[in-house]
Amino acid sequence: MFLLSIFSYFGRGGGGTNTGTATNTSQTAVETGVALAKGQITSYGEEIVVQPWTSEMNAVFNKLKSNGQAEYINAAGGQGVIILSKGTNVTAVRNELLKYPVDVSATATVTVNGNVNFTLKSGAQKQLFVSTDRILIDPITPVGTELQLDILADISDAGILRTRTTVKTTQKEISLEGTVKCSDDYKLDGFVGWEKRDVNLTKLQQDLNITNGSVFYTLADVVDFSRTLNETEFAAVKNLNALIVLKAVPEGILVPPNLVIKEIVEQSLEPALSNITNVTLKYPPSAISLAVSGNGTYDLAKQKLAELSFTNISMQQGCTIDIGSVVTIEGQNYVVGSSQRQLNYFLSQSNIKDKVSFFGVATMVGNTLVDFTFGGFK
Repeated sequence: MFLLSIFSYFGRGGGGTNTGTATNTSQTAVETGVALAKGQITSYGEEIVVQPWTSEMNAVFNKLKSNGQAEYINAAGGQGVIILSKGTNVTAVRNELLKYPVDVSATATVTVNGNVNFTLKSGAQKQLFVSTDRILIDPITPVGTELQLDILADISDAGILRTRTTVKTTQKEISLEGTVKCSDDYKLDGFVGWEKRDVNLTKLQQDLNITNGSVFYTLADVVDFSRTLNETEFAAVKNLNALIVLKAVPEGILVPPNLVIKEIVEQSLEPALSNITNVTLKYPPSAISLAVSGNGTYDLAKQKLAELSFTNISMQQGCTIDIGSVVTIEGQNYVVGSSQRQLNYFLSQSNIKDKVSFFGVATMVGNTLVDFTFGGFK
């Protein structure tokens, strides 16, 4: 029975108490409204959800229980719900779990105690009093923290019927440090000239014993004009030999992938371009990216690309940057979500060090870093 409360809560989203009362919606018009409000965490429930739940977490629960901090555990479907003992400090328990690669959530009561301006679906504005609400959040965010809340409410003439409230995310550009560990996975990038672009990818895959998903080839079956043609100039180009010009736009033409002789293109376009001034033809290169594993395969891949006339070949190595479970941003500590603690990137040799500094945009919910978009190295 103890699971009933938290899972029924999950099923309906964050419902909360407020001055609205449930009414017979078949007789009263109901409209959806949205609002932004400030709320302060005043308490946590006695249930915390931990995922993924592993055998290691069983030992953690046993320790909590022996310390008088936990009563029950129910683990199913890769997650565990711990029922804490009455009076247990939820945030203190959360701190005990920081060393493990798990995500933790709990139901928090937030106090708003004020009038909130709702924008209804119709566009009308309606001010309603909200006393308290409930949210699901990582309990590392302590009681007393003030949060920005996004409130979605069903509203009738009688007031607020129900709410679905979440914490508004915040984003900041930040700098981080992390330790680096690299694998034997490599990514090679290179370019091949227009006349050499008809590459037998199937043979390349067979030679390297790699799958189709490991090869990304951007084939440039186009010839660009040095400037955009005007309407009259373009009219002369778009009616040329359809066997050569598969498609034409004022910026250039699409040609068959096996057409690799520039002279044929120039001869075909000569009748149209002879009357057009200040226009030359540009033949862009095609780009390839290969993903391979093992030093031997990497050396062979580099050799094969060179044999196929690819140039400017660069290499990056698959690495993991570990930023730890807690980061400090502008003097405030944030717990790092389990999926963000180890960031996987392909790094060039110049950036492979025991420890690296980098920057990017972090997304936070309360005191938890839930997402990070890499910007570059410092």
